[in-house]
Amino acid sequence: MGKFIPVEPKKWAEMVKAQAEVARLMDEVNQWRKAANSSTDLLNQKQLAKALSVHAITICRWTVAGKIPCHRVGRIVRYDLTAVMAAIGKGGQP
Repeated sequence: MGKFIPVEPKKWAEMVKAQAEVARLMDEVNQWRKAANSSTDLLNQKQLAKALSVHAITICRWTVAGKIPCHRVGRIVRYDLTAVMAAIGKGGQP
């Protein structure tokens, strides 16, 4: 067993908070993995742009504006083509 290292209460509270944040992020990753393993394929920005025949920058702009739904885990962004198509509607643009 290792040495006992005394920790100040304030630092301990920060460590506990950080551990809770790590647990929350791990839950998000697990949800993303479940979604990725489902029958619905998730696309990255370039794949979605190609599927919609638009530029990748357009996808980025729509995502930032909240016009199309996406799944985020950290910096990773994935799109469900069915959900995006529903958000776009018949007009071809959100």
